[in-house]
Order: sequence, then structure tokens, then C-alpha cells
Amino acid sequence: MSYKPYRVHRRRRLPRRTRMIAFRSAVILLGCLVVAGCIFLVVHLFGKQPQDQVSSVSDPPVLSSSDQLESVTTEDSSSVPPSSEEPEPSSQDTSSSSSSTDYSVFDNTVFVGNSVIDDLNTYNIVPNADFFARTGLTVTSVMTKSTVKGDVPVIDELNGKSYDKVFLMFGLNELGWEYPSVFQEDYGKLIDEVRSRLPDADIYIQSLLPVSADASQKNRNNVNNPRIREYNELLKELAQEKGVTYLDVASALQDSQGNLPEEASTDGIHPNITYCQRWVDYIRDSL
Repeated sequence: MSYKPYRVHRRRRLPRRTRMIAFRSAVILLGCLVVAGCIFLVVHLFGKQPQDQVSSVSDPPVLSSSDQLESVTTEDSSSVPPSSEEPEPSSQDTSSSSSSTDYSVFDNTVFVGNSVIDDLNTYNIVPNADFFARTGLTVTSVMTKSTVKGDVPVIDELNGKSYDKVFLMFGLNELGWEYPSVFQEDYGKLIDEVRSRLPDADIYIQSLLPVSADASQKNRNNVNNPRIREYNELLKELAQEKGVTYLDVASALQDSQGNLPEEASTDGIHPNITYCQRWVDYIRDSL
């Protein structure tokens, strides 16, 4: 076999193979350019830089002063009283009342009583007055039991003081007593004890507060509005007998049926801060 024809044939195949390799390389290069161009367009048209994403999460929108006020007033700050959980009223309810109220009449005064008085202290509506109260306190246990933080009977907290006014509230825990006349008699003894310690002070007997219609119907421990009205009549008589002032604070909190409105309390017995504000305003206006 002659070697010359094979060499000729090989020479003829080399240009074709070279062209094929060049064509394939061009196609691959073109494809890479197209893919790179697509990636570039996607990133610049639809992409978001990492720092932009972080900024959108960590940087809250800036609120105007009116937006900030609305945000504060709609937050539920819930304040928790010792007797029952109560929602805080809106800032509109408290600010409008407190801004127009002069509570200087409560300077050098003291409130003495049961859990309702303790709630009033917790709400801090009258910060310039003193409070000596305890949940479950009665006109008899006031002579023997101390406040939660005290170490002497509640009545003895008045020793050595010189208050101008004393506001008493008792009767809620005595509604279940068999003889209301005993409650009236023991309340009279309490007034005598207060007067012996504070002979120059003005003494005020506050009426029992009404309860809600639902609480009155449940009648737990004989707590119902007919019984409350009966006790309040006894307190009026006692105030006249002892020469002290009777304050009908119930009239400031009750509805047209003589009940505590349902929205005034979560347990139907202890008024929330809004209705305690009405209570205090009634006292202020009555002095």
C-alpha cells in the first residue's frame, strides 16, 4: 500500500475538524454571553441588595406625633388591681378628667376601709391622701387586723396623726351578717374609736357601692342591691345619730335601675378606674 494517498486524505480532514471545533466554541461562548446577560438583567431589574432587606426589617417607619399618640392610646396597658383584673381606660378618659380636677381638698385626709378602698389606693387617683385598707376588712376586724404591710391594727394607724378628714367605707363584707342592726351598732363603735384618736377631724361615712345586675342576681355572700340599699339606709341613720357626714357615693356610679353598669367592673363588684374617678369626683364636689 502506498503511504502518499493516506497523507493526502489526512490533510483534507484537518480543515473540516478545525472548523467544527471553532463553530462549537463560538456557540458555547455565545450561550455563556446570553446567560450572563440574562443574569445581569434579573439582578438589576428585580433584585434587592442585602443591605436594603436588612434596612426594611430593622428600621421602623417614622411616626408623626399624632400617629405616636394614637399608638399609645390604643395599646392595652393593662393595669392589674388587687381584687380583680381591670383594663386600663383610654388616655382620653383619664387625661381629660385629671387635667380639670383639683384634688387639693384631699390634702391631709385618710381613707379607711375594705378592698374597694384598697382598689382606690392602687389606682392612685388621690395620691395626696393616705390609705389604710385591707381585703375582707369589716367594722369589727378593723380593730384587730393590720394592713398587708402594717404591723398594728388598722384603727391604730390613726394614732399620733392629725388628719383633717377621715373617709370610711365598710359594709360590703358585712352584707351576709344575720342582723344588720349589729353592723350598724359596730359601725358606731368604730366612729367613736376614730373620734377618740382624731377629735378635730371631720368624719365621713360613704355609702356602699352598687353591684352589677348580674352580681346582684348571683347573690354571693348575700351581696345584692336590695341588701345594699337596706344597709345604706342604716348608714344614713347612723351618720345623723353620730353627727358625721353621709356621702351617697352610690348615686354617682349607679345606672337608672340602681345597678353598677356592666362596663364599670369585670367582677360586677369592684369598679374600674373610670368609675373610681367618678366616685372621687363626687366626693370632691360634695365637700
